[in-house]
Amino acid sequence: MKQTWIHSLLILLIITIFSACEEKPTIKHSGKTVEIGVIVPLSGEHVSLGVKALIGLNAAHALQPLTVTGDRIQLHIGDNNSSIKGSLSLLEKFAENTDIKAIIILLNSYGALSIKQMINKKKIPVIAAIATHETLTTQSNYITRVSSSNDTQGKMAAFFAHDELLINRVAVFYDADSVYSTSLAQFFKEEFTDIGGTVYDELTANMPADQLERRLRALQEKGVELIYTSAIKRNAIHLLQINKKFNLNFQFIGTGNMLANMKERGITDYTELSEGTFVVAEYFDDRIKSIIEQQMRRYAKKKAIEFNTHSLLAYDSYLLLRDALKNCAECSRSTLNEALRNNRGFAGISDTIRTKDGDVKRPMFINKIHNEKMYVYVKVF
Repeated sequence: MKQTWIHSLLILLIITIFSACEEKPTIKHSGKTVEIGVIVPLSGEHVSLGVKALIGLNAAHALQPLTVTGDRIQLHIGDNNSSIKGSLSLLEKFAENTDIKAIIILLNSYGALSIKQMINKKKIPVIAAIATHETLTTQSNYITRVSSSNDTQGKMAAFFAHDELLINRVAVFYDADSVYSTSLAQFFKEEFTDIGGTVYDELTANMPADQLERRLRALQEKGVELIYTSAIKRNAIHLLQINKKFNLNFQFIGTGNMLANMKERGITDYTELSEGTFVVAEYFDDRIKSIIEQQMRRYAKKKAIEFNTHSLLAYDSYLLLRDALKNCAECSRSTLNEALRNNRGFAGISDTIRTKDGDVKRPMFINKIHNEKMYVYVKVF
């Protein structure tokens, strides 16, 4: 990958972000308000995810509080206490309030799937910022997904391993009790097998360390070179620790959400152990976060803001909402829903983003971790 190409792409990105982030001085408050509900875990098991995602949403809102027609966007933020019951209660509350035009959910795939039926019943437009499960959009006419689907991410990783890295023997490592993790692993396995590769073993994150070590040594003897990992549990760190300790020299492909989850769970040495890991993500290069952080400080007056993938997805979700509202100042929920689910294109953080029937259409990046930083390796359309 030529450095000149990377630098050119970065320059274009900086221009895009600065133009997207700056509130145009000609926009004046119309005196009207558009009310939006937000469901986010700010307590309980998933509080770290919620806090990080809300940083991104609040950043976007602080930078661009008005629609292009001057209406003020008001966010009603509700804590679901990391529970399905809490999400359903908030969904009911927001849906019954006719002033609320749409809802942004900062939930993982399991959390979003758990309220999908209620969303369909209430017929209120919902933006799923973080959730990646493909059935969110295929089985609902009211949900728009901002993160690329598990189908897309898993298949992309398989093609990259087989066609770019020229690897034919792999294994997968995943959380057996995670909808997100198992779905990614399944799509990777199916695609990798279809294009001629062989998946030699399936390893789970709850496997005892000694058993995992034996299985990894056996894979090395069989000539397996790469492990696709979608695991997000705390003990998933064992995979990298064993690889480093015994110099097994496996290559790894992971996901941006996986890295975000590891950091949110307080696994501080994960990035260090991930040296050389390839990461399938919606965003490239850690420098993106620095640019946004600098902009955010000007508005929120914060000295240090730490973004991750969940923050950036929430940021893009707000940009989608704002773009959909540009011709929808006093529109109905159904009209706004159509504008969200079939968007012709708006300037997201890293590139132009479109939606078709609620499914996001956006470029993806294969990044590589080096010296605890993430750098672009290749862009995939």
